[in-house]
Amino acid sequence: MLARAGATPDLVACLVAEATRKRPADRLVEACCFMLEGALTDLRIASNSGDTKARAGLAEACHAVETAVTAKSLAPGVLVLIARAFAQAGLDAGPAPKKAMIAGMEAGFSHDPTPSGPGALVEQLVPLAEALGQDPFAVHAELAATGAAFPSEHRAAMAAEVATSTIPALRDAALGFLLDADPAPSLAVLEVLVAQARRHPAPSRLVERLVSLRPWLPPPRQAKLDAAIRALRANAAAPVPAPRVEVTRLLASLCDGAGAQSLFALLKTGRRFALASVLIKADVGVADAWVREAMPKREADGLIAQITDATEAVNVPISFVQARLADALAINLARQTPPRRPLGPGSVQISARASSGPTLTCNGQTVP
Repeated sequence: MLARAGATPDLVACLVAEATRKRPADRLVEACCFMLEGALTDLRIASNSGDTKARAGLAEACHAVETAVTAKSLAPGVLVLIARAFAQAGLDAGPAPKKAMIAGMEAGFSHDPTPSGPGALVEQLVPLAEALGQDPFAVHAELAATGAAFPSEHRAAMAAEVATSTIPALRDAALGFLLDADPAPSLAVLEVLVAQARRHPAPSRLVERLVSLRPWLPPPRQAKLDAAIRALRANAAAPVPAPRVEVTRLLASLCDGAGAQSLFALLKTGRRFALASVLIKADVGVADAWVREAMPKREADGLIAQITDATEAVNVPISFVQARLADALAINLARQTPPRRPLGPGSVQISARASSGPTLTCNGQTVP
């Protein structure tokens, strides 16, 4: 409601006013950031649909945050919450929160995301992984959102420590940093994986995920990833048999006025269904991706019906999906900007091969 009424800048003003009081109410600050996340999400979605009013509102909201962060001395904890709101809304908060965070840390305000002592961060994340059902995609989303306000070196240290975990959900969550817009966390994770591969056998699924991620990365990162894959394969565990996967339906939404289009793939594994989707933008490439798994047929049919009604999606052949996805990934590679976030939660992934075009992969199995 706030976003549609154009009141998001007023919400930012309320947040800053409370955060800069001598004794701010933490609950009110957190509530404002929660509402800010919702408003930004609504504006982003409407903007992606070609709503010019929403685009103007989103630009105004971002300007209000940048002005407030630059003009006011906000506590590092508040900056983390603001950056988190942007990250959860699928947006970049810009350089202002990071500059303010660095200034605060230099002034003596310590809010380091990497607790002192080896393994301290991983120990703190164990309850989080349990609370999120050991879902690596959900764990990564939390890590990425929490660390959005921190400088590059701090985020790289956080990603590297998480990659050292022996808990599969945490170790796999670190792979999400390979798609980070900042190359530092990506390289830090790869260095850890190579170092560990020399000492311990790597799970076959870890190698499969790295192979599937490769086409999404810019060429400079692909070279580093290739070295990591070779090191991991030299000491990898035996592959785990993958279930039979059937592509039952492929759909594409109509392009909106801004050139944005969504692709959908409905897949069947046993008696359950999964729906994967990517959002393609004309000047961005693949901008977003998600997957919903383990659905019964009735739920899958209902979701497809909702998508068809909301986006006017139509059935398309695999050749159309191949061409659109290959073109979009080419834009990502040319701009050296990986897709905003990894697919999740789940294991359905969409990848592209230079020789034969894109393929659908589920649990490591290529679907023709």
